[in-house]
Amino acid sequence: MRSVFNIPVSAPVVVVATPTGQSHDMGAFAVALVAEAEGWQVTYLGSNLPAEEIAAAAHRNVAKAVALSITYPPDDPKLKHEAQKLYCGLPESVSIIVGGRVSEAYNRIWNEIGAKRIVGLNNFRQTLGQLRNGYNLLAE
Repeated sequence: MRSVFNIPVSAPVVVVATPTGQSHDMGAFAVALVAEAEGWQVTYLGSNLPAEEIAAAAHRNVAKAVALSITYPPDDPKLKHEAQKLYCGLPESVSIIVGGRVSEAYNRIWNEIGAKRIVGLNNFRQTLGQLRNGYNLLAE
């Protein structure tokens, strides 16, 4: 499905994954397709990845953003630590975008690390457009 998009090499990069403990990746895959449809280069990592691997991929690919899908469970005690490690492992210039069925349950964590929580794919499209135009998500 991804081959229909002709993404220029100069397009911004988004790394898409689910962190450790998040093994459902359909939401992440949908986000990856939307990002490509919006003209972004996507590095799709899949599910259940340690923060260090996600951050390393963001560094390697000079990403502008990392998008995380959070779908289950709504009370994972390890997610806060993983989110903090990801935040500490990324350059300040990389925005963290989170979404998914239970992402709202972790709002305190997203606020602590300056992540932008999105609600739905249209909100994700808007957020990508803002980032592409130089908008600073942390200023919200």
